[in-house]
Order: sequence, then C-alpha cells, then structure tokens
Amino acid sequence: MFARNTFAAQCLYLCDFYFANTIPFLEIASEQDKLSGERKLVELLVNKYSGKARHSDLMNMSHMKKREFRECVESLIEREAITVEAYTSQNNKPTRMYVLNRDILVSWGNENL
Repeated sequence: MFARNTFAAQCLYLCDFYFANTIPFLEIASEQDKLSGERKLVELLVNKYSGKARHSDLMNMSHMKKREFRECVESLIEREAITVEAYTSQNNKPTRMYVLNRDILVSWGNENL
C-alpha cells in the first residue's frame, strides 16, 4: 500500500512539473509563431526585392492569406519597419509600394544598396 501511495505522489509531482513548465514553453512558441509572418515579409523585401516591393508582388510571393498578410504589414508599419508609398501604375491604377526601413535593410546584410 505504501508503494502505491509513493508512486501516485511521484506521478502527481511529475504532472505538476510538466504542467507548470509546458505553459510557458507554449507561450514562447506562440509568440515566435506570431512574428514568423513579419520575419517572412522582411526576408522577402531584403532578399527578393532589395527593400522595395509592390503590394501585390509581396502578397503573392509571401503565399499568405489576405488577412494574415494585412496583419503582418500593419504590424510592420506600426513598428516603423516599413513605410508605404502610394503611386500610380502604368495603367493609372493607384498602387502601394512597401519600403523597408534602411537600418533594417543594412542590418540584414545589404549594405551596398
């Protein structure tokens, strides 16, 4: 009987330990996942578009859903990582161009731009 109580106590201790340590780990993983979309857009702007990309080009290349793309772009604008320039395309359509912050572009290794 004593062995069963000890075993049960050890099981409860392990459950408490894993429960207490799993939640912070999941929160960290979730936070990293939230930033992955933004990281992806910055990476595309740096490596594929040399710091400037039209809205449609960046959205198509990112392979994100429209809502996810919009949220990531809004977050990057809020953090002043990118700015939005409006211009008129060749067919007289208003178009948006996303421009990566120069400091970020340099820090990602494109110092010659």
